Amino acid sequence: MVERSGTQLWASGRPFIIHGFNTYWLMSFAADQATRPRVTAAIAEAAEAGLNVCRTWAFSDGGYRALQTVPFHYDEDVFQALDFVVSEAKRHNMRLILSLCNNWEDYGGKAQYVRWGKEAGLDLTSEDDFFFDPTIKSYYKAFVEAWIEEMASYVKSIDLVHLLEIGIEGFYGLSTPELLPVNPDEYSGHAGTDFIRNHQAPRIDLASIHVYSDTWLPHSIKENHLQFVDKWMQQHIHDAANLLGMPIVVGEFGVSVKDGKFGNEFREDFMKTVYRIFLSSWKEGVIGGGCLLWQLFPEGAEHMDDGYAVIFAKSPSTLSLLANHLRCLEC
Repeated sequence: MVERSGTQLWASGRPFIIHGFNTYWLMSFAADQATRPRVTAAIAEAAEAGLNVCRTWAFSDGGYRALQTVPFHYDEDVFQALDFVVSEAKRHNMRLILSLCNNWEDYGGKAQYVRWGKEAGLDLTSEDDFFFDPTIKSYYKAFVEAWIEEMASYVKSIDLVHLLEIGIEGFYGLSTPELLPVNPDEYSGHAGTDFIRNHQAPRIDLASIHVYSDTWLPHSIKENHLQFVDKWMQQHIHDAANLLGMPIVVGEFGVSVKDGKFGNEFREDFMKTVYRIFLSSWKEGVIGGGCLLWQLFPEGAEHMDDGYAVIFAKSPSTLSLLANHLRCLEC
């Protein structure tokens, strides 16, 4: 297992750096024999490119091919699909980060839990009741056998082996008002998360952030995006190392090329910036952890593209960039 020692990650007695990617739909594809080969292709092609960690969804609440069909009831076939994902990852020496919940409407997330509560007669007024209503929290507790202190403690009570992260964007909150200007906008400081306070909760092993300047700064010029990425990452690396004393994981970062505002050249400049900042901090001994690109696909899964997908066979320059980052990590 990967273990944490201070601000660094270790595995098999050696420093371990996450050079990873997101492919969120693996469990869903594995549940259907027609699409299961895409699961193998995604993991195998990423492993061949030198990537060592895949972050994917281990939840699906309500709807088609749901893991949790209604509260406390699960589809064994979908659990077996998740087993297949884990097995294929092991076969290709790929480690996994499994997300237990998300805000994504298509995969249920907090919206589905609140719908279930309303159907059960609960007086709920917003999706944020997911974080506070005791019945809704009991639904989620049953699923993971997290709000942040209570759920982290619960997860660790049944699994002391694996590392645990929150998976938030990294917005600074009211516990550090002097850092609110680091956020991309004023709203972010009141979005319900607080990077420092949330990560000071017991049982959290890794500091986590996302980097999506294309959506956070939609009207900025390209140069401003890269300047923001530099400031955003440097501040979080500093705080993770010096205030929190833990590694940092850039759990999602990417650029959408869907609307034509940004092209592949800028996306690769963006990726280089993220990798350069993390690599510099790691080589200076400041922090460990790593970065996971959102997201990598094999051919045949293009219909799942949200604009951020890098298709292996169609992106030779991006694969070359990933290989170069690997070489830098190994040298």
